[in-house]
Amino acid sequence: MNSVNNHGHGFCHSTINFTTAALTIFQFQLQTYLDIQQDSGIRIHKGTPYHFLGQVYLRTGELAYAREQFILAFVEDVLTEIQSKQGITSIPKIDNAFDRPAPYILEFIFHMRKELLEELYTFTKDSLAKAQPSVWLFPESIINSWRDYKEKHRDEGLLIPRAVEERLFHTNVGYLRQLWEKGKDDTSGKGMQELASYLFSCVDGFESILNWRTRAYEFDVVVRNLVRTHPLLSMLGEYIGVEAKNISNTISVEELNHFIHKLRLHNMRCGVIFTTKGISGFYYPGGERYGQSIQISTFNRDNVIVFDMTEFDIERIIKGENLISILLVKYEDIRFK
Repeated sequence: MNSVNNHGHGFCHSTINFTTAALTIFQFQLQTYLDIQQDSGIRIHKGTPYHFLGQVYLRTGELAYAREQFILAFVEDVLTEIQSKQGITSIPKIDNAFDRPAPYILEFIFHMRKELLEELYTFTKDSLAKAQPSVWLFPESIINSWRDYKEKHRDEGLLIPRAVEERLFHTNVGYLRQLWEKGKDDTSGKGMQELASYLFSCVDGFESILNWRTRAYEFDVVVRNLVRTHPLLSMLGEYIGVEAKNISNTISVEELNHFIHKLRLHNMRCGVIFTTKGISGFYYPGGERYGQSIQISTFNRDNVIVFDMTEFDIERIIKGENLISILLVKYEDIRFK
């Protein structure tokens, strides 16, 4: 028994030593390249240390750090591809950054959409066409600019899910598409209830319950929220009420107020309404819908937040968007109005 325990402890100790040694080596390699860049003013290809740092962090389960290193490696490969085509010989030759390991790892291990990587590829090339020479030296400057651009134009393109969100949300897109087609044609609303229940059950830590009846009301779906590792999801409260019967219409002010009353009565902090066209109501002169003003005032006054889940949102998820990322955008749109 002692020999088994000693062997086990030795293996663990060896693993820790290997990880520490690997991090030390690749961080030293990266710092050496950065020092050469600073002294010479000439860009050094840093894809190799970024890639292997990503591998080490992936091995230790630090997924956010790992993914960031692979994104850096990908941008480095794009930069080197551009310089290769310019005939620069002081760097490795890369004909196509998508033939390198980083985009495959980002797509198949971290579930980053190919379209999102193509967008980063194009953004990098476009940025360099008008950039100062110093921008070539650090892929971080390009990635930060890309993220800033995405935040300011998040209604126009793909969202950038965080590593924790990719880890928490997993869905069978084919099955979701089938539920969506069924739900759109089901006037009883049962098809949309089934879709809503499945969609929220795809978040690790969410448990969906269909047709939860209380003394006063019935919820189409109630989501039991057991997530405590994500700041947004933990703030939504222990239970989330879901309404999924109004898919063919916008949600009127009266329906919205009724739903909010149900949430308050059962001490729920969050509700989600599935509807094709969102929340309706009269427009204020500034362009804001009356129903949307109720969403905002309810959150500011009672800390109760109501999201709408529209046809556009469902189709984005079917195409690969992350439900948690969409909810985060909707939360911020209400909180910071």
